[in-house]
Amino acid sequence: MDLQYVATETQATSLTESYAPQGPTGLSQWGHVTELTAAMPTSDPSISAPSTQVQWTLWALGRPQPYLLSRVREVFAFAPMRHEGDRGTALGIGVIRTGEEVFVTGSSGHAIQSQRSHNIVNEPPPPSPSLESTPDITASAKVIMYAEMIVKDIFPDQTLAKELACNSLQEVLDSVSASERQRWENDKTASEKVITQLEGLPTTLRKSFKRAARKVIITVYSLVPTSEQTSSGTAIRKFYKNKVTSLLEDFNFMYIPDLPEVFGNRVLLDLALVVLIPDYLDVQLSDEVVDGIFALSGAALFSALKEYETGKLKAVDFSKHLTGSIHAHIVEVIEDAVINDCIHFKNLRIKCLRATGSN
Repeated sequence: MDLQYVATETQATSLTESYAPQGPTGLSQWGHVTELTAAMPTSDPSISAPSTQVQWTLWALGRPQPYLLSRVREVFAFAPMRHEGDRGTALGIGVIRTGEEVFVTGSSGHAIQSQRSHNIVNEPPPPSPSLESTPDITASAKVIMYAEMIVKDIFPDQTLAKELACNSLQEVLDSVSASERQRWENDKTASEKVITQLEGLPTTLRKSFKRAARKVIITVYSLVPTSEQTSSGTAIRKFYKNKVTSLLEDFNFMYIPDLPEVFGNRVLLDLALVVLIPDYLDVQLSDEVVDGIFALSGAALFSALKEYETGKLKAVDFSKHLTGSIHAHIVEVIEDAVINDCIHFKNLRIKCLRATGSN
């Protein structure tokens, strides 16, 4: 009897059984038929040998190639579906993407075209900038605060300092957009933080003037004793005491040395520029503000000279308790110079405005 052959095809196993291939000719790890099982002889006369067309068909089914490789862009393999309704189905499904089309293929070689799903992600709106990212608000408030305290009181108490700070910040907020102003008003913490910074500006400014005055007076008033005047500690103290006492008397340190009756020693301008140009050029200067700065310069010079009054260097606090009355007197002297049209003092004012770019 002639040997007969039959091609047997491995079937998909149940999902409750192992997914591993059943042999070298079983299912691959992706779930499609990798090879037809080897032709096996049979003596059953009812089974005839498969025709050539059938053999080719079976071979094609084992190797599905629905599309040209040039069309393949991305190939993904997905794990078997484990739903109850999927028992007995093929173990894996391949997805072939080409351009805007998506095809799903299985071991049968059929292709199913589906529409690519587009996920719409609603991105949250960008967060609004924090108040700390708007330093122009704080900087603008500082400019207003400087001008207010220089003109009104360089030694404000805690109550007045807080009032000036709140007014300065509010003046800036009144000039911005409604939404920006609302954000600041709602964020009390940020507002209080700025107000606290503004309250400390008078102390910071006074320290800057006093620190610069200590250096300026040594050169301007020639507070450098000669070799004879340094022969002993007593001689040195005598030199400083005599020199400083004459300068403090009748506020001579603010008048021109060769013209003691003319008010407006250039040291008032020099000290102001030493402090303003490096750190306070953003201060908006006017005639009134410049006059206040000259008064502050005079008070700082007085406090620095006072440290040498006894002939022995001694720190003197630049405070309202020790210098407040002196500052008030200097303000009056400047007001008299303006009323009496003191040309020399007015020239100092003009030079200050030009040097700082305010005129």
